[in-house]
Amino acid sequence: MNTDLIKKTSRAKYLHSLAKISTKENHESLLLITLSGGIFRASPELIGFLSVESIGNTVVLLDIYENPISVNRLELLSLCISTYKTTMNSWLDTVEKINNQR
Repeated sequence: MNTDLIKKTSRAKYLHSLAKISTKENHESLLLITLSGGIFRASPELIGFLSVESIGNTVVLLDIYENPISVNRLELLSLCISTYKTTMNSWLDTVEKINNQR
């Protein structure tokens, strides 16, 4: 292998890694939900908890800043599901485009 080919290959891998990191950071920020004065991250764990918890419509959760916030369980569940699905589908599409450019 000549040095030009090695440089070109390593640069392509570096740019690919940067694009994936940037995409991850952008899409993780889209998973944040603001409700009742708190900021929550939509995740499968939160969706699962909100789906299983059935005692009352109000639940107290810690937001991303570790503050206890009382929220409407069904409203947060609905927001989490729609936000998570939309964001993850967009993230998958973006990652597939990045991988196809290699």
